[in-house]
Amino acid sequence: MKRMIKYALSAFASILLSLTLAGAVVAQCTLETSDAYTCYVIGEDETYCYYQCYCKTDEDSCRRALEDDGFEILN
Repeated sequence: MKRMIKYALSAFASILLSLTLAGAVVAQCTLETSDAYTCYVIGEDETYCYYQCYCKTDEDSCRRALEDDGFEILN
């Protein structure tokens, strides 16, 4: 019985540690630049960074570069 309790406590501790570490992940927002755009941080929350971006090239090339680099264009 003691062995069963020991394993249960060990499993619970592992789950608790995993959930704690998962909750500690926070978005790291920084200035983003490339040859096609420059993006300034205008807001952030626990998960996302919000940017105002300015294109250095034509709009289509800039949009493709932003999407290729993982940006989601909201408007």
